[in-house]
Amino acid sequence: MGSEYDRVFALKDEGKSKSQVGDLCGMDRRKVKGILESLTNVKEYHPYSLIDKSKWPDIKRRIEELHEINNEVTISQVIDDIKEKYAEKIGAYCVSQVRESSGLIRKQRKYGHFVREANRPKRVEWAPARKAEKEMFSNVFFADEASVEIDNKTSFVWVKACDPYAHIAERPKHPQRVMIWLAISMMGPAEIKIVGPRESFKSEDYCKVLEDFYLPAATALYGGYCRLAHDNAPVHMSAFTKTRMAEIGVEVMPWPAESPDMMPVELAFAYMKERLRSHYKPKNKAELIESILKFKDDFLTPKYCQDTIRHIHKAMNQVIDREGFPVRGSKD
Repeated sequence: MGSEYDRVFALKDEGKSKSQVGDLCGMDRRKVKGILESLTNVKEYHPYSLIDKSKWPDIKRRIEELHEINNEVTISQVIDDIKEKYAEKIGAYCVSQVRESSGLIRKQRKYGHFVREANRPKRVEWAPARKAEKEMFSNVFFADEASVEIDNKTSFVWVKACDPYAHIAERPKHPQRVMIWLAISMMGPAEIKIVGPRESFKSEDYCKVLEDFYLPAATALYGGYCRLAHDNAPVHMSAFTKTRMAEIGVEVMPWPAESPDMMPVELAFAYMKERLRSHYKPKNKAELIESILKFKDDFLTPKYCQDTIRHIHKAMNQVIDREGFPVRGSKD
């Protein structure tokens, strides 16, 4: 029985599938699986295909080291490295066992915004300071601008197998887009402003938006006793904007640089784009603008705004845990 088990493991270490191992050993796939699981569950795994088994501790450490050096390393790269360095042949199963024993799991890569090294400590300092103040953001408007374009594509479609072209959709080379200003608070959103092309949006334009859209919302929802949180974009931080905000009585909540992951309005933008793609499906610029304005009444409810803003507390904890590095999603 021992030699039979040894052969099963040796063939698996060479990269054979369970079905292939079963065919070569004269047993069904379930028995092969049982052998592999029964032995690896009761004692530490070691490959049976090594010529010199004394090399295993060094090979195992090398496999772990390769994953520390490059978390994108492939199984074939690991196998080639071990063959070149130790003159030993291992298979995919061997690499997967080392990954499992080392606590490595496969995750889809996600991309966060770039945070410069100088700004990471500032992000970490800002978050605990708000927690120490017991800041609940109950009278804060979170505002920003974003470019929104017509995007009706989805990743997957259901089509008939006999129709080879049903999954091919038309997409304009330069899709219609608009730039908008959006602000949300615990009491609800301000009116959405279509501000036009980004290249034409200057400090004077931004201050006009604040006068025409932020101040009326601040008065209607908070009697004027509220604060504005926006990022450190040039139009937000220019001398003209700061002077004008002081003149019209806009109180600004300081915001750490390069911190969209803590800005609730960014989640609202993502929600809007998803609703435009899956719910409204605008076909031209006029329909795009109409859908954006309708989104506010249909989906930007006070409850949605409250739930979205409360997410900032979780985001702050993640920024602290990540020592200022960007975070994305509830599990990151």
